[in-house]
Amino acid sequence: MYFDGAVNSTGSGIGAVLISPEGCHFPVASKIDFPCINNVDEYEACILGLQAAIDLKVKELEVFGDSMLTIFQTLKEWKTKDPKLVPYHEYLEELTENFENISFTYTPRMKNQFADALATLASMVSITKENLIKPLEFEIAKGPAHCDMIKAVDGKPWYADIKHLMQTDQFPAFTDRHDRRTLRRIAAHFFLSGETLYRHSFDSTLLRHCHLCQVYANQIRAPPNKLHPMAALRPFSTTENGLTEQEITIHPRVGEIERMTYTYDRRTLGVTIRQQSD
Repeated sequence: MYFDGAVNSTGSGIGAVLISPEGCHFPVASKIDFPCINNVDEYEACILGLQAAIDLKVKELEVFGDSMLTIFQTLKEWKTKDPKLVPYHEYLEELTENFENISFTYTPRMKNQFADALATLASMVSITKENLIKPLEFEIAKGPAHCDMIKAVDGKPWYADIKHLMQTDQFPAFTDRHDRRTLRRIAAHFFLSGETLYRHSFDSTLLRHCHLCQVYANQIRAPPNKLHPMAALRPFSTTENGLTEQEITIHPRVGEIERMTYTYDRRTLGVTIRQQSD
């Protein structure tokens, strides 16, 4: 059993989670509706967990908490001198008599995150007598949620419609007015150079898009060297013929660097990219 308490500006809450030998989790939480200090809150959380274990007919229990005061006072390694804590300590000892075997162990806060999250949630939410909040069910997300919807259709990548619109300025036949408006809005964030599709980043850098790495990659790959962000006060320079140019560096894949010149013609609103070899 893991327990923890939380006292903050929004209120006080306590939480505990019972874990069976099979790994089943039984979370319990309660909002404290009376003024209390941190140490009282920790005792309340421990007692809440013990009461839940008694209700479940548990006879052997290992108790873990990140409150050194509560743990070591229960183990009688520290004396209980605070008058506010004496009745809590006595009641906690009475509850331990319901178990055939019980132990108390101090654990760092990093290993007590579930109980801490329950206590923090209970302290922040507004609960009335009519509220009944059932235990939460947690799942592990293996990848971004949007990847569940992004699939290749007829062997085409997810950005095929965007690329087709930018090449031909025509929408797919199956789209309605809402789809066309959405596709147009999404395409505004992309730039097409030949057959290569790039996405505009917030700092005007072009990011090359790859279907496999965007959707199906299951590894996080870091660049071979540390990257140093740089803010340019004058990112563009004007040439003799009135064109505006910016030299940028694009990383198509980790380990590859392409240096290009990004030229914008204000008269024709055209953009050209010239690749340079180092």
